[in-house]
Amino acid sequence: MISFDFIIVFLCFQIDRRRKDQCFLAKDYWWRALLIFMIQEILVNLVYAVYTWVEVFA
Repeated sequence: MISFDFIIVFLCFQIDRRRKDQCFLAKDYWWRALLIFMIQEILVNLVYAVYTWVEVFA
């Protein structure tokens, strides 16, 4: 999951080098990639934690 996210971010930055205006993850907005990555990881970990908790205590 984490490696897949890094591949997506890497590809977006590769596209950014060629078309700076059309890419969502432009160099000025590198923090957007970091924010999306952090939010996605937090959501995945939260869902996994809730699922594990339900499996253990249910």
